Amino acid sequence: MYGSKLDWLSQHISLADYFRQTQQLLPDSFENLQGQTNAFSFSYYGLLRPDVLVSYLFPNIPIHFFIIGYATLLWSSTGGLCYCWLRNKGYKDSICFFSSICCICANCFFQSHQQIMFIEILPFLFLSMILVDKNKRQWISLCVCMALFHNYFYTPGMILILLLYDYDQNHTIKDILIPILIGIGMATILWLPTGYLILNNHKSVVQTNLFNLLIPNFTLKGLVYDSYGCGLTVISWIALFQGIQFEKTRKLSILLILMFVFPMFSYILNGTLYARTKILVLCLPLVFMILSYWLQERKLNKGLLVLAGLFLCTKTTLLGLLISLVFIGYYFMDKKECLMMYALVPMIVFTGFNYNQCLDLKLYNSMYSKDKQKLMQRNDLNQRTADLDQVGYSVNRIYDPKEMRHQVIRQQAILYITLSFMTL
Repeated sequence: MYGSKLDWLSQHISLADYFRQTQQLLPDSFENLQGQTNAFSFSYYGLLRPDVLVSYLFPNIPIHFFIIGYATLLWSSTGGLCYCWLRNKGYKDSICFFSSICCICANCFFQSHQQIMFIEILPFLFLSMILVDKNKRQWISLCVCMALFHNYFYTPGMILILLLYDYDQNHTIKDILIPILIGIGMATILWLPTGYLILNNHKSVVQTNLFNLLIPNFTLKGLVYDSYGCGLTVISWIALFQGIQFEKTRKLSILLILMFVFPMFSYILNGTLYARTKILVLCLPLVFMILSYWLQERKLNKGLLVLAGLFLCTKTTLLGLLISLVFIGYYFMDKKECLMMYALVPMIVFTGFNYNQCLDLKLYNSMYSKDKQKLMQRNDLNQRTADLDQVGYSVNRIYDPKEMRHQVIRQQAILYITLSFMTL
């Protein structure tokens, strides 16, 4: 099954299925879950997302069909929108196709069957950039609104990247501010109560050492290979350095290099919560724009190539560098056909990374046990219950609308099981 353990199974599927069972669009609270919880505690997991809302109309179809289908639809749409965006900017078809293949095979799309909200915001970012180029900024409001419904935590970062793109292309941001504000206002129904809830239930996080944010991180996890970053291949890092030689892309290339090296930028995009690199996935369009510009200009600066190579010191990145150098050597010797040959590299990397990563169907079936459902239906439950079978996955699984769940965490489950054995 195109899913995964833990977050996908215990939250994305279970909560979406529960939303559908309640048959309420915006309830005050979910009384069945975790000892009765405010409904907006779960807004991060698709409370008003289109696939979840559409599933309300088809209660007899298993929820995973909607979640999987919608995730793959947005994933493929990201590649298609990347191609259309670059083609509208005047790049050759072969280069647009190559960049869109690199986009759709980026390792960040590993999250399309893991923590799906990380990447479901990307199609709306690409579409917003298309609207900026076509001078149809009024429709950006819908993109911002939909982005907030999919991932309100990443949307501020998306807005910053969009403002950066508009300023880089048109040297102004005033024409885009009003559509963005309208989009934010349209999504108030979700983010305002959610934000109020977060402020009133603020949990202290590990304090970040500001000095550490200024120390460069040369692992490049935010850009190369890692699934909790952009997950691109080494050619993208080389392209950022090659972009410095062109006046049109110089400032943006330098800024992106700094963003992938210094944790401070991740910290800012994450709203000063932490400095995790997964937020840098929002930089994907800008990286592909510079990559496409360099490939179209076909101008190689050997000094910048050596400088980029100095950052690639691990075994994996060194291998990627060698493969990239072979491609670059052929491509800049008027053998343009090797462009499509290199497209096999991200495809192989992505396939190898995702091989055997999907959910075991037996585990899913045990979560949606018909026997447990019958057990709940034929008993009058006057007290809250806890499912100690696969507690890490079943914590949000409701088998019947009359079932009331305890707020069970893993440590409590171990205690319950221990006491049960002692009683026996």
